[in-house]
Amino acid sequence: MAERTFSEAEIRALIERASQLQASQDQRPDFGLTIAELEQVAADSGIEPSFLRAAVREAETGVGLRDVHGHTDTHVFVERVVPGTLTDEEWHDVVMRLRSEFSSDTAAAFGGSAIQTQGVTEQLGSTREWRHTTMLGIATTVSIQSIDDVQHVRIQRLVGLGSPRAEGIGYGAMAALVAAFIAGGVNQSVWIFALVLIGALLVCAPVIEWLDRKWRNKKLDEIDSVADDIARIVHNDSDPVAGEEALRPALSLEELPDVQDVEIHSTPSTRSRA
Repeated sequence: MAERTFSEAEIRALIERASQLQASQDQRPDFGLTIAELEQVAADSGIEPSFLRAAVREAETGVGLRDVHGHTDTHVFVERVVPGTLTDEEWHDVVMRLRSEFSSDTAAAFGGSAIQTQGVTEQLGSTREWRHTTMLGIATTVSIQSIDDVQHVRIQRLVGLGSPRAEGIGYGAMAALVAAFIAGGVNQSVWIFALVLIGALLVCAPVIEWLDRKWRNKKLDEIDSVADDIARIVHNDSDPVAGEEALRPALSLEELPDVQDVEIHSTPSTRSRA
């Protein structure tokens, strides 16, 4: 009985499948890295941690996102671009998520307005918007605009009346004045007043600026997390581009001819391939 030979297409499929089987066999289930360790590996390779976090976020959500976030002098903001079209049910889920994050029972207890308690929604053309303001005046605006089967998600939140440096100097000056008036009044000395004012300002301004930047970064992380949740809600799972890898069929040996106990043979050929 003549030994069986395989076509070029069958050989490619078998080699690819064999490499997949070997890779799965070589995997170590007990091996893993934390996000901090991954960031260190990325940093050693010259990759900024922000890009690694974006890659992790994309892997976790299954959504290819344009991740834009940052600060202005007065706001923190996050932008996402998600495939799909926003439906009424998805918008309802988005608003529920926003209310769970930003709504205030305290404002409701003190008779706050709708924008201070559950937030208010508005629709203009293809753009839907949700707005909320705390009783301290911290305003949050979330908008989703659907254009050509692409959803542009933007979240921005007011975090200050000026830049961190300006607020550090301003609030630092107020704290320094209080300390200088107390010291000057106790000692009845203009020189003591001036020295305490300058010294307190030099200490308070940078400390307040540092605390303000830390607080703003925390608020940015919060709206980043909310934006991730919104992306999961409004993402169109049937999108062919985002789901290309998931929809690609895996090679099945059942669809190939029986190859059990058969070796792959090659016949002499005058052709060569680079």
